[in-house]
Parts: sequence; C-alpha cells; structure tokens
Amino acid sequence: MRLPDLSLLCRALFGRSGSSRDAIRLDSSIELSWGGTAIVSLLRYSNGCIEVEKKLLPRFQGSADGEMLIDREFSVLSALDHPFIVRPFRIQRGEPNSSAIILEYIRGFSLADLMPFIETLTPAAREQWAHALVSQLICAMHYLKSKNIVHGDISPENILLTEGGMIKLIDFGVARFVIDPPLPYAIAGRPYFRAPEIRISGESSFAGDVYSVGRVLEWILEGVAKHNLSDLIQRLTQDRELPPVELNADGWFEPISPLPADSQKISGTIRAITELEFRGRFFYKYALQVRFAAACVMTICLSSWLPQIGYLTVNSLPYSHFTIDQVPDEIFETPVRSYPVRSGEVTIRFVIPNQNQRRVIRKLRINPQEQAKLFEDFQNVDKF
Repeated sequence: MRLPDLSLLCRALFGRSGSSRDAIRLDSSIELSWGGTAIVSLLRYSNGCIEVEKKLLPRFQGSADGEMLIDREFSVLSALDHPFIVRPFRIQRGEPNSSAIILEYIRGFSLADLMPFIETLTPAAREQWAHALVSQLICAMHYLKSKNIVHGDISPENILLTEGGMIKLIDFGVARFVIDPPLPYAIAGRPYFRAPEIRISGESSFAGDVYSVGRVLEWILEGVAKHNLSDLIQRLTQDRELPPVELNADGWFEPISPLPADSQKISGTIRAITELEFRGRFFYKYALQVRFAAACVMTICLSSWLPQIGYLTVNSLPYSHFTIDQVPDEIFETPVRSYPVRSGEVTIRFVIPNQNQRRVIRKLRINPQEQAKLFEDFQNVDKF
C-alpha cells in the first residue's frame, strides 16, 4: 500500500490543516547529488520525517520542456507500486513556476558505491551476489513491461541496495510510457550501459533497458569467471529477452531470494552508517559542530605546509572524455565528483565521442577548499 501524503498525515495528527503546517517545519535541506537537469536533496523535518526532493536546475526552472520532464516523471512513478521501485509522495509547485518531486527516503547505497565491497568477495560469492541482484532487477523490469513503461537509464548509479539486501530502482527522469512521444533530447547515461542503437539514435526503448540489465550483470562480474551466468548475459544483451519469473513456495520471485550470508557484512555496514545519523547520543547529535571544530583546528595547524587544494566536479551531456591540465596523462569520463586539484586556474579539455571527437576547452578558477562544479550541455543547450 502506498504511504499517505505527508500533509494528510499531519492533518490526522494535528487536526486543522493550518496547524499541521505550523507544527511540522522543514529543518534542513542537504544536496545529495545533481545531474544533467535536476538536483536531488535530502529534506529533514522537525518531527523526524525524512524525504527526498528532486527539482530542476535553476536554468531549467520555468521552462516548458523542463517542467514537462518533472510532470512526466511524476506521472510515470505514480503509475507504479512495486517493492523494487522508488515511491513518489507528491509533486510540489514552487516559484517561479518550478516543480519538484518528493520521494521516499531509502537507507542504502548505490550499486556503484558498493562495488569496492563486492570486489572483496570470493568469485563464487560474487557470482551469487550478481545473480541475486540482477534477478531482483529482472523482476522490476517485468513489472515495468506490464505497465508499458521504459526506464531509459538503467545503470549502477540508479540501483540502490538497502540494508535488507533488496534493490530500489531510482531516477525515472527520462522514463516514459511506450505510447508517449520521444523526449525532446537524446538519452544520456554512461555509454557502457546503453544499447548500441540508443547511442546512435538517442531514443529509449524497453529492449534497450533489457540490454542495460545485461551490461549491469557484466559490470558486477568484471574480472571474474561468469560460469553459468554467461548464458543469461547473452540472453539479455543479444537476444534482448527477460527470463520468466515465477513465485516459489516462500513467496519470492524465482530465483530471487535475500542476498547470501555475506550480505550480513554489507547490511552491518549500511546499518552502522545510518545509526551514526539517527542515534541521539551527544557525538552523533552534535557531529556537525564537532567536525567543524576539528576542521578549524586542523586548518590552523596544518595550513603552513599542506598544499592548497580545491575539489572539482565535472558532468556533461552527453557524457564525454576530458583531461585536466594538472594531470595531463590521465583521461577522465564524466561524471567525476570531488576530484582534488591545486587551487588556481584549471583548464579542462573535453572530447565528445559521439560528435566526431569535437573538442571544447573550459577554464575554471578554484579557490582553496572550494567545491567547484562544472556542467556542460553540449547537446541540448538550445532545447530549453
């Protein structure tokens, strides 16, 4: 059953709608991530509730195409109700004519963030993990197919793993109903996980989603023997066919079951991190102040000999390769988050593969300890 709207819950607890607004207030909004068109933030309320807000980047707010993306994503999510798919709460209208989607908060990490842990597993355990995770994803894909919905951006960054060992598929920003017209711009996403035809046409399809599931499976198993899963990879990436799913005696979608025994390690890791956030002990309650004080002391003591560095985050649409003048021998691929660089002027040279190796140079000044962000829309600048 879908969770009730927060405003309705407040009304039930406090009576009048006016009093609910006064009783529950927004305590903080913390930016979690940002992409080609949207910013995702964590919202904390005075009553302890936590939600996630997804809103347009400022330059897209108020534009017809930008607002259409928000309305379409909310429409798609509202048509879904599945344990492996993120749930929406409501759409929130702001100023000037800007909209945001309020989503459930999920305790966990993305599959991309968990990859260093998965790489520590034995080959047999890693194969077992891969099978369990992708089986859950296949189950979600069967559900999307039954609803005639295309996700369009299946990748490790958009697959969360909860402390209970179950996945949550997120980021339906480019999702659409099959009967909907194509989006007004080419589909983004990491080229490794996109089907070859989508890299050319930019138009999403359910067959492309199935291909992406196979590539996620390959990515999890990179560097280890695939054994019995090689046939499944071929079925997904070449035949574009989902294996059938059936309920077993325990009520699980066959062959889905909770993650193997080693999952207790990651469950404990996630639980420990979330407990740091929610416990009421003094250190956890005042962690921000403690960290700030420690940072001030370290800055004063070490500033005389530590190098002056800042942090650079780079993203582009479409995803591109680039170099930084300070590390000319290393080739990066967007997105890159919080890469340490020396303060001062930084030169970034982009190479856009799907635009005949088009080259673009950008210069950016970074101050010490500054988090500088650079986003370049090489493809859709005239679309919004």
